[in-house]
Amino acid sequence: MDDIDLLEWDPIFLTQSTYSQVSEEKESDILSYFDLKPSDNDLEITRHQFRHGQPETVKSLQNKIEESVPKNSVKKYKWGYNAFNSWQAERRLRPISDNLEISPNCLQKDLVHMDKTELSTSLQYFIAEAKKKDGGTYPSNSIYDLFSSIQGYIRHQKSSSINFFTDPEFLRARQVLDAVMKERATEGLGANTRKQADVISVDEETSLYDKGILGVDNPQQLLDTLLYLCGLHFALRGGTEHRRLRLNSNPQITGPFQDKDAKLRYLLYKEDVSKANAGGLKHRKVVPKCVRAFENPENRNK
Repeated sequence: MDDIDLLEWDPIFLTQSTYSQVSEEKESDILSYFDLKPSDNDLEITRHQFRHGQPETVKSLQNKIEESVPKNSVKKYKWGYNAFNSWQAERRLRPISDNLEISPNCLQKDLVHMDKTELSTSLQYFIAEAKKKDGGTYPSNSIYDLFSSIQGYIRHQKSSSINFFTDPEFLRARQVLDAVMKERATEGLGANTRKQADVISVDEETSLYDKGILGVDNPQQLLDTLLYLCGLHFALRGGTEHRRLRLNSNPQITGPFQDKDAKLRYLLYKEDVSKANAGGLKHRKVVPKCVRAFENPENRNK
């Protein structure tokens, strides 16, 4: 250090003015690199130049979350919640001797406010005892749906990540669910009892045209035919996917196009939003459905 003469070295920028000059040069380089003009600086934005949308509120953000949940899912959540409340109310009316083995909180608290231990205990008894309104026995699929609906209700109300199917606190509840589902299966109320929609046969479709229910003779008939054919050829589920079809702005159905091999024209349907693909975080990697509907040279109406 003794041999080094600091005076012979280049000046070291210690003053505020020198530092400021270097900073301005760097800022200019950065702006030119991103092809930004000085007017893009936040300090120079005026009230009429705001780039982003109006400020959101806590309520408006909550509304966005609630609106993103399908209405049918919300109905299902409430079905499970109401069934659970009904079970609680009935349990409270029973003799004290029937409720000695269960905590009073399990019968009095709203399930949203229960801790995991209370909730798991409540679910065990509820799943084993739940009945339909007419006193009938729930099939195994319905028992499973009750279980998952209550989970969905809590998640929807509390923005919680609670998981009845993986959280260790609900192991006992899962074991009871599994046992009850197996019990129902031995009673002929297993998974294969779920009702399925009947398939429309070729003869039934022909009958719809012959009777004038489907066709192109009047506006209502044409509308009904479009509803039927779009649902049939593009596998649209329920009324929601039909109502979401767009004509002018980014339409899902485009065409007609020509298939060189088949030498037939076709319409192309590209799914953007559906029940199985809502477009959110869970469905980010889901491949959208893409369907071709070819013309029917033998019957142009179909």
